[in-house]
Amino acid sequence: MYVRMNNANHELVLLRHGKAETHLHCSDIERDLTETGCERTFNIASYMTSQQLVPDTIISSSAKRAIATANIVCDVFSIDSDTIDVRAALYNADWHEVLNIVQQIPDTVMRVLLVGHNPAFEVLVEQLVSTAVDDIHLSPSSMARLTFDGKWSDLSSGQCQLLSIMHAQELVV
Repeated sequence: MYVRMNNANHELVLLRHGKAETHLHCSDIERDLTETGCERTFNIASYMTSQQLVPDTIISSSAKRAIATANIVCDVFSIDSDTIDVRAALYNADWHEVLNIVQQIPDTVMRVLLVGHNPAFEVLVEQLVSTAVDDIHLSPSSMARLTFDGKWSDLSSGQCQLLSIMHAQELVV
C-alpha cells in the first residue's frame, strides 16, 4: 500500500475490475466476476466507504466484469446503479483513450471513479504522476487514487500526485 495526503481539487480513482471468469464459454467482453472477484470488489468498495471516497460520478467499461464491479461499488455506497456512465470506449482502450475520456469530465465533478482494465490503467497512472513511481501494478479489484489542480480538460502527463494504491487482497475484513 502507498498513501500520501491530498490537498488538490480533482481526484481520479481508477478501479480495475474484479477477478473474472476464464473465457472458455463466452467472449472476453461477456466474462463475469468470479466469487472471489465479487468478494474482493466488495472489500475495496467497503474500504472506499470507510475512507469517505464517495465518487461524484462513476464511468465504467462496457465489459460485463467492469459493470459488475461498478454495481458492487454502487451497492456499497447506496448509489443508484442507473447513474453508472457505461462507455464502450473504455473496453480495450489504451492509456491515451482513457485520458481522453477523463478530459471530457465536467469540472463540477470533483472525484470520478473509472472502472476498467489493464494495461491502460497501469500505464495511465505511470504517465500522469509527477514523480517517478516504480512498477505500478493494479491486480484485479485494485484501486489507484490520483489528484491534481486544474481542469479535467487540461489534464496531461506529469500533472498528478499519486495518493495511494490499494489492493483488495491486502485488506483485512
